[in-house]
Amino acid sequence: MNPSQTNPHAFCIKADIIGSRGSRQAQLLPDVARELNARFASGLLTPFTVRAGDELFGVLINLETGFQAYKALYSLSTARGLPFYVGMGAGSVDLTSSADAELVNGEAIWLAAEALEQLKGKPDTELLARQKRARFRYAIAVSEDPAENQPLQHFLFYIMSRVSRRTALQQQAAALKEAHPDWDNLRLYRALEGKEQEVIEAENAIANFSKLLRRGDYQLVRDAEEAFLFLIRRFCCGG
Repeated sequence: MNPSQTNPHAFCIKADIIGSRGSRQAQLLPDVARELNARFASGLLTPFTVRAGDELFGVLINLETGFQAYKALYSLSTARGLPFYVGMGAGSVDLTSSADAELVNGEAIWLAAEALEQLKGKPDTELLARQKRARFRYAIAVSEDPAENQPLQHFLFYIMSRVSRRTALQQQAAALKEAHPDWDNLRLYRALEGKEQEVIEAENAIANFSKLLRRGDYQLVRDAEEAFLFLIRRFCCGG
């Protein structure tokens, strides 16, 4: 994208390590940033950067890519045991001056910052209160009006409550299915970690993979994510 333009559909992620003071976990952030930048290289307005020692910051080109990056951050968080506050903002970004992480400005950045601060403060809603002891806490804002953000926050809480209940194998199955939608269930099952050497009839393998997806609420979550993104587009982009 031409840096002299303004992107009205940007998605900003600002994430802080929970309890980073006195912890060495922030040392892992550069690796997390590198992984996200490699995976989403074509969809970045501002590459993921570590700021102030314990904050991860990035701006993505559109809502869909931004939400995928959020999901990738959740996967990295659970895989590496990194506790995060994650604030997300959707809206315009002014790239007239710079797309640098320290200089980029715009609505999406302000809203992400507000969402992050809301997570760090005293919970003022039941949704935030229920996240208080979680190791991955999240909030999204598309407006300065809290009433407009609440439906999205409720929707995201619904999605994450389903995802967080998945077993490691269910999560892996869902990730494989999403990454390779053209693969059949036999190939997907055989690609699961530890399943390559397992001798199992094709019919049973297919049934086992289908069971993993069903018990992990794969289709339910996917449908909810599509509806969630539809709502964001309606709120911040007018359709």
